[in-house]
Amino acid sequence: ASNITVTINSQYYSGKDANIIAQEVIDARGVEANLKTRLDKYGTQLADIANDINSLFFYPRLIGETNDYNRFLRAINATKVGGTLKVPIGNYDLGGNDIKITKSIKIIGDGYLSTNIGSGGFSIEASNCEISNLFINCPSLDNGIQVNQASVNNILISNCKTKARDHGYLIESYNGVVQDVRIINCLSIDSIHGFISKAIGTKFINCKANNHTGFAFGFISDNIPSIDKVANSQCNTILNCECDSCGTGFFSYCRDKWNSVCTPRVSNNSVDGLVISNTQNPFAVGEETTPQDYLSIYRIDFMTINNVKVINPKQSVWAMSLRNNYRCIVDNCILPCAFEQKATSQETLVGNVIIETGRPHTLPQNISTIKPLDTSINTSFDILLDSVSTNKIKLSQLPKNGNAVTVIVRSTGSSNTYGGFDTTNIITNDASIPTQFAFNHGQILQFVWSVSIKKWVLISASADIAF
Repeated sequence: ASNITVTINSQYYSGKDANIIAQEVIDARGVEANLKTRLDKYGTQLADIANDINSLFFYPRLIGETNDYNRFLRAINATKVGGTLKVPIGNYDLGGNDIKITKSIKIIGDGYLSTNIGSGGFSIEASNCEISNLFINCPSLDNGIQVNQASVNNILISNCKTKARDHGYLIESYNGVVQDVRIINCLSIDSIHGFISKAIGTKFINCKANNHTGFAFGFISDNIPSIDKVANSQCNTILNCECDSCGTGFFSYCRDKWNSVCTPRVSNNSVDGLVISNTQNPFAVGEETTPQDYLSIYRIDFMTINNVKVINPKQSVWAMSLRNNYRCIVDNCILPCAFEQKATSQETLVGNVIIETGRPHTLPQNISTIKPLDTSINTSFDILLDSVSTNKIKLSQLPKNGNAVTVIVRSTGSSNTYGGFDTTNIITNDASIPTQFAFNHGQILQFVWSVSIKKWVLISASADIAF
């Protein structure tokens, strides 16, 4: 082989000018003409790589240590900012302690099936951190992974599994604004709650929650710690997630424990893809009754709900409930039973919602504040006679998908009245429509749209019935 190389080289350089050959050698060396200089440079780069990637393997338990907590601390302290700590395959015991991450590093296991962190969780207290490929198995401790002790941003948690007592993944802003936390391809099992955000810009992507007694997913705002510590929930996202066998699939609420001057806020959140199976209360936004230990509740604003599918709920009263919210959008949802929308759900836009069985989607409105009924969005309306009023009911638009429209009129007071129907675009027999009902009494009416005369036509009206 050496003879062939010599022959080829001699043929290559034969007839070349010496200056040209010298220049080619210099060019081949790059900017450092001295070979030793280049080797020193490569050595420095390799050392930098070694410093960037650390391993728990190099930090065994010391004499007298009965768990792995302190070796984790030594390994983390030795990992430089921006570096990575690898956690090899194995079972590790944190001795009932949480690992606090106070600098920007990555902690990466070998997969949650083979890297098991027992008896302790992780508290992320610095920006630009990552935790991935771990099973955090701490069923007797509060949380699996929490981000709630400082103002931080740009956190990635991926391919992890948690089993904790209270929360699998808890993201909250009591002690500083927490924002831009991404939780991707993660699993939470056997806790009270699964994935909870009381923060800004949290994203739960391709996550699964199984067997939680409380909420699988939640966008929540409150001020539990003190009057001046409010954790707002804004601009959060659920994307292509699942839950099975939980108390509640999704819940969003806004509570005030102290009547704080800093009002809790829940707004501009979105759900785009959530399958909820075998759950007691599948999907709820807002609440109308202030829970015990709280002084006030507030509405949920500007939420987008898309591609929610509920399978086999453990109760058949409702699959989705909207209460005390403002300008929410609901579209492309499949529900096995009722879509409940309370009167406190204001200016909600409902698109394609398929109710497989049970009651149709009904939009409630109080007669005292009634607006024209938008029949291009809803096909059933529940008009609550909450006062003595002369306000009239008006059907404003063409019907949704050619359906008939059902209007329920019922009294919520002792003897309330209303002004009947606006006949500008409605044909009725006024004699068949009473305008006064006793408490809990009312009437059910149905209308169809006549294309030829471009008006609504009353086709049926019940007698006075008790609700």
